[in-house]
Amino acid sequence: MLWALIVGVILAFLLGTGMGGNDVANAFGTSVGSGVLTVIQAYILATIFETLGAVLVGWSVTDTMRKGVVNTEQYADNPKELMIGQVAILGGCAAWLLIATILRMPVSTTHALVGSTVGFSMVLRGFEGIRWMKIINIVISWVLSPLLSGTASVILYMIVDFSVLRRKHPLDCGLRVLPIFYSICVGFISFMVIWDGSKLLHFNELSIWAAALIAIGFGLTTALLVQFLLKPSIKRRIHSEQYFFFHTCILYID
Repeated sequence: MLWALIVGVILAFLLGTGMGGNDVANAFGTSVGSGVLTVIQAYILATIFETLGAVLVGWSVTDTMRKGVVNTEQYADNPKELMIGQVAILGGCAAWLLIATILRMPVSTTHALVGSTVGFSMVLRGFEGIRWMKIINIVISWVLSPLLSGTASVILYMIVDFSVLRRKHPLDCGLRVLPIFYSICVGFISFMVIWDGSKLLHFNELSIWAAALIAIGFGLTTALLVQFLLKPSIKRRIHSEQYFFFHTCILYID
């Protein structure tokens, strides 16, 4: 089965290319579009943090796709079929992602992987080869995900609108709440990484309370760094730009 390994490696690279071409908009769209990052900066940060995300928190999703969707016990007597099926999944997903990217269609790699996995197993083992309860849970998450993210987005915007945008001095208010937003963001991400996280770093051995305490520590540290380092830097930059703009206008008028 050396050929399957070689073909699988090639298809894995093609799948990675398709993911980069299609899914990259999720990470780059808001940050580059808003001017927070340049494209080069986004490339560098994505390379670092996409890799960290895969290593630190990607194992649980990998386990689900590896043995949670398909009943691997059905292939105990013929593991070659399972191996060929996995190669077929790579080929199907890579082809679909590349086609969707060429057509400028934003699609989900996860949806494509789950659909491909269900498809090959149904062909080889019928309905008995699928863990249908897991499929139901995945489909429910597909429905809940946009609803919950949309709700969270509305709530966050309302908070920013009330606490910053509608104030008499929105710039000062924005700088005032900046450490809070940074702290919550970093704390939440830290908690998600640590709680039931990487087995390699033994994060999965920590209790939920230990993970919460560590995340709170990261959040508070971030708030202090933003308050005493980032905020003064932002203020200096804003005042410098205002000074430059003011004198440019005077020279233009003269």
